[in-house]
Amino acid sequence: MAAVNLKASIGKRVTLKGTAGNAKGGAVVVTTSGSTVYLVELDEWPPELEGRAVEVSGRLDRKQHIPEATTDPVTGAISAGARGKQWVLEGAVWKGAD
Repeated sequence: MAAVNLKASIGKRVTLKGTAGNAKGGAVVVTTSGSTVYLVELDEWPPELEGRAVEVSGRLDRKQHIPEATTDPVTGAISAGARGKQWVLEGAVWKGAD
């Protein structure tokens, strides 16, 4: 399977191959080309799939999935967050690819 051109595939149903991982923003697949894509409806991978090769299909989008970091006006503390948009899959289904 050839690598998916993410920019050209926004709004389309795609199938990605990569490694399942968990991040603060939820479950991700790190594609074979190195892109990180969040699975919108999945908070974390089942233990038996985390860190393993997976094949994930869903509708690809690029949007603000992780809230922007904010600065507390009193203390100056900066919250966890991300700047800009992230790659996401909506309505994702997956299977192990080992």
